Amino acid sequence: MRPLRAHSAAEYLTLLQKGGQDFAELGWVQNVSSPDGFLAQQLLSGSVNNQTGFHYSRFDSDIANARKEKDEAKRLADYAGAERRALDFMPLIPIVFYRNRLAVASTVRGFRLDGAGIFDASAIWLA
Repeated sequence: MRPLRAHSAAEYLTLLQKGGQDFAELGWVQNVSSPDGFLAQQLLSGSVNNQTGFHYSRFDSDIANARKEKDEAKRLADYAGAERRALDFMPLIPIVFYRNRLAVASTVRGFRLDGAGIFDASAIWLA
């Protein structure tokens, strides 16, 4: 194995596209509380962010169904199915999930934390 070394963002993308690395780290943060940003963006066939080259038509179908589904419970079930199928193949290994721990005073208004742990500071005010 070659020693670890730093790369610029452009160099790292080129390295991933060539597939010459022994292993690679990919981090992903999104500002929308939906599994789509994590599943589809990284694993959907043809996605520019699908650096693993993962392709599974059933996974793609689950994502397509989830994106069309208006009922939230059914949509989340479709995403969960896609996630199970992807994890069976393990094109990516989830290692870290960031969590936020915070407390907000009862006088704080307008604070809304989304599923990704992001909030709009411009909407916050004190009562």
